[in-house]
Parts: sequence; C-alpha cells; structure tokens
Amino acid sequence: KNSSQQTYAPPPLTIGGKCIKYVKTTRVLGVIIDDELSFLPHVKQKLNECKKKWGLLTRTTNRVQGLNVRSLTLLFRTVVLTKLNYAAPTWMHNNLDVFR
Repeated sequence: KNSSQQTYAPPPLTIGGKCIKYVKTTRVLGVIIDDELSFLPHVKQKLNECKKKWGLLTRTTNRVQGLNVRSLTLLFRTVVLTKLNYAAPTWMHNNLDVFR
C-alpha cells in the first residue's frame, strides 16, 4: 500500500500486563460506542428497533378498529420514546440528521 491508503493502527494497550484487544464498536450500558465516537451504529440500531416496535403496535390499528389515539399515544411514549431517550444526551447531538 502507498502512504495514502494505509489505515491507522492503534498502538498496543496493556493493563496489568494483559493486552487489550482493539474493537471497532463496543456496548456500554446499552449504548454502542464506535471507534470514531459518532454513535451512528447506536442511532441506526435504535431507530430500526423503534420502527419495528411501532409497526407491530400499529399493524392492526386503523380508524375503524384497534387502539384509540390515547392508547396509541401512551404506547408510543412507553415503548418507542423510552428507547430513543435512553442516554440521548450522549449520542443525539451529532445524529439529528438521521431522524429526518
């Protein structure tokens, strides 16, 4: 490879004589942290989970049958928004464009 194609290799890290393995992403308290601290993998996963949950909640509901607006609002707040709001101050500031 020439110098413009080389990738960055982090220096080895040892703690207590043990080598710590480098990973691109890791999960801490349910938040996916990537090696660029963009939190984009976390945002994409949570948004996908919320879309699936909302789809399941609204699949059998329409204007004629199913849950009323009040029940749907309550379910949205408890099932969907709680997922999105968890640790949001950590990851949301850099990822607002993902929600558009």
